[in-house]
Amino acid sequence: MTPVSLVLVTHNSEAHIEASLGILLNDPEGPEEIIVVDNASSDGTVRIVERMGVKLVALDENHGFPYGCNLGASLTRGEVIAFLNPDTEPTPGWLPPLVEAISRPDVGAAMPVMDLTYAPDHWFTSGSALTYLGFAWSTDSGEPIPDDISETEVPFPSGAAFVIDRRLFDHLGGFRDEYFLYLEDVDLGWRLRLMGLKSVQVPASRVAHDYEFGRHARKMYYLERNRLRMVFANYEPATLVLLAPALLVVELAVVAAAVRHG
Repeated sequence: MTPVSLVLVTHNSEAHIEASLGILLNDPEGPEEIIVVDNASSDGTVRIVERMGVKLVALDENHGFPYGCNLGASLTRGEVIAFLNPDTEPTPGWLPPLVEAISRPDVGAAMPVMDLTYAPDHWFTSGSALTYLGFAWSTDSGEPIPDDISETEVPFPSGAAFVIDRRLFDHLGGFRDEYFLYLEDVDLGWRLRLMGLKSVQVPASRVAHDYEFGRHARKMYYLERNRLRMVFANYEPATLVLLAPALLVVELAVVAAAVRHG
């Protein structure tokens, strides 16, 4: 298999990181290199990573998920970069099918089929959705995963688990650091599509995710701010002019909803 370097970004992840790293370290088909970038955890995350002997970059300040991913990628040497969230549990053998998928010339990124740690064989997302106004969401969350799924194209790879060729990631400039949290994966997938490359979900690869689907003010702020950043960054000026009425109406609706719900 092509050499794979895995980047894992943590922040107060002591509840999950030992299980995730343990699976990776014991997978005979796992990555050749693992690097953990810790965003100023105040719990026992750093001690756990150090005890497990994994390469660690411990930051004194939380610079956000995209920054941590980019920093980790810059310190690795593999031809393929895999990104994995600390609250995931990959099934052994999850990497080779993804590496094979991105070896095809029309594929830019590949993600596994993802279920939920607390509901095995039920979707974390069946592929996600993205609208022309930049709204993105997980699809079929909590629904049973069919037995007969095949490889499917998705609008973007989940930042929780995917692989990409290093040269391509570098060409794209990595994730956009300024997003800090949320939609950085959507933006990356959008830019891949602008290059004529697709993202795919590969059923031969499986990763479970301990994800909470709740909403809170901070999360909604980042989602809306980054949605606007993504739209303005990825559309041509002429397209933005055409979309201006729809963007304005939607933004007024978002503001009204924010005021109504506090």
